[in-house]
Amino acid sequence: MEKIENYASMTATIKNDLTSISSASNRVSNEAVKMNTTYSQTIETLNSKGMEDAILNAERLAAALEAISAIKPTDVNFKFLEK
Repeated sequence: MEKIENYASMTATIKNDLTSISSASNRVSNEAVKMNTTYSQTIETLNSKGMEDAILNAERLAAALEAISAIKPTDVNFKFLEK
């Protein structure tokens, strides 16, 4: 009788362990799918026309700011006096 109880207990433990492993496996699979989807969306965004336009605008802004920082106060005064 004791062997049957041990067998039943061991079977229940194994069944519980298999359920836990299956659940963990499903969670890992779901997270991998989410990561793959997010990665694909990120690559798509980085290669989009909108991102290209944003980079071009940032480059133009940087050039404009550099040009503004190169202006000396005396240059600005002469420009106002010339008009």
